[in-house]
Amino acid sequence: MQKLNNKETILLYNIKNKPYAPKLKAILLRLGIRIKVINQEQYHLPIKDLLSSNASAATVDTTPTGQPPAAFEDEMMVMAGLTNARLDIFLASLRKEGIRIPLKAILTPHNSTWTSFALHDELVLEHAKMQELQK
Repeated sequence: MQKLNNKETILLYNIKNKPYAPKLKAILLRLGIRIKVINQEQYHLPIKDLLSSNASAATVDTTPTGQPPAAFEDEMMVMAGLTNARLDIFLASLRKEGIRIPLKAILTPHNSTWTSFALHDELVLEHAKMQELQK
């Protein structure tokens, strides 16, 4: 199987004004993990394209009504290129600093072609199922 991304990168959504944003960025800088903040204009692009250095907001996919999907405001994070050991270190650092981002995904061959909208919708469903199981 071809590796999708060999450079450790975290895609961040809607964290700009969050109180934990400076701590999160400090963790990522300390670990040497590349940070890409994704803007709403880029949500229609495939995740794999967002990881490339030439991601742009050129064309917008629309819904059957002809309108672009509504942007989401949930915080979301996509982790790419991290080994299991590095992922464990990163997640432990988040826990230690009290940073909680419920919508998290690891880049896979399956979700690399999804848009941020599709990934967000899937993560919301998974999160709701997990919450229900914990009751």
